[in-house]
Formats: sequence, C-alpha cells, structure tokens
Amino acid sequence: MLGFSILIAFAGCTQDPLTEPIQSIQVGMLRDEAIRLLEDQAWYYQPCSTNTDYLIDLFFFGSHEWDRAAILTVRSQSSNQEYRVTNITSFDEPNAWHTAYERCLQRDKFAP
Repeated sequence: MLGFSILIAFAGCTQDPLTEPIQSIQVGMLRDEAIRLLEDQAWYYQPCSTNTDYLIDLFFFGSHEWDRAAILTVRSQSSNQEYRVTNITSFDEPNAWHTAYERCLQRDKFAP
C-alpha cells in the first residue's frame, strides 16, 4: 500500500511543460524579449510568418516526439514600428498544430 501512495504523490508533482514558459511572457511585451525568454527554455524554436500584418513564433517544450511535443504559439503585431505580443496560445491536440503549422516545421527536429 505504501508503494501506491508514493506513486500517487509522485504523479501529482508532474508539471505541465508549458506552465513556466507561459508565466514568463505576457501580452504587450516586445516580441524580441518574448523570443529571448522562451528560446532559452524551448528545445525547438521556429518563426512561422504567414502574414504581413502579424508574426507567429512557435516554441516546443517537453517531449521531442512529433505527437507528444507541447507547443506554445506567440502572435505579435506591429505597433509603432515594434512588434508586440498580442496572443499566446497552446494546443491540447497535436493534430491541430500539425495541420496549422506543417509548412513551417522541420520534421527532422523531432525524435523518430
């Protein structure tokens, strides 16, 4: 019974790999500062600019596996000739980001 209690206590300590990165940035901050902070924590960073009105940056945390990696997307928009963070998003379902950003990602960055 003791082994079971220890296992439950250990499982409860597992932290979401996005908790700390999300807390380190905020809407309104400069894009360059957000990139600097998140790039230090992420195992893979990829800019994914698809529009001239805004920029999207992709940061990967946790598992290096294609179907298990945690992604944080940071959208920035130009304001007075500076790009500022306007949206911070994550995905619960890997297939959603696979589809949305597949043209930006280097698949060889992920574990086989």
